[in-house]
Amino acid sequence: MNTLKIGFISLGFALLTACASSSSWNAVTDLEQARWESLNINERTAMEYIDNGLDANDVERWMNKGFVEQEDIIRWSKSQFTVFEASNWRMNGFEADEARAWAQENFTPEDAGAWKQKNFDLEDAIEERAKGLAPTK
Repeated sequence: MNTLKIGFISLGFALLTACASSSSWNAVTDLEQARWESLNINERTAMEYIDNGLDANDVERWMNKGFVEQEDIIRWSKSQFTVFEASNWRMNGFEADEARAWAQENFTPEDAGAWKQKNFDLEDAIEERAKGLAPTK
């Protein structure tokens, strides 16, 4: 009787372990799954990236430029900046929405950063630049 109980317990544990460790990854090929896993990205996170139009290669490019948080990668990728451009904007102290606003006014990341460093907001920077001035506050 004890042997039978132990057998059932062992079988139940084995099934539970197998179910817990299995992964569906139904939406991607084995090769894509391996690629995501090589980046230490789990299925749920990978699906979120995929749902936002990013593949593993895209995410790796963002990660290589210092973007590590999923929200940041998705937000910046939707901002219409390339990875390189986004990295420059971020190095100059801008988040995606703010960078987009400055870029729409034809500021480079470096120029915008100089204005911002001197505590000019976008509206004031536009005004001062139109007068031919540089940030000097």
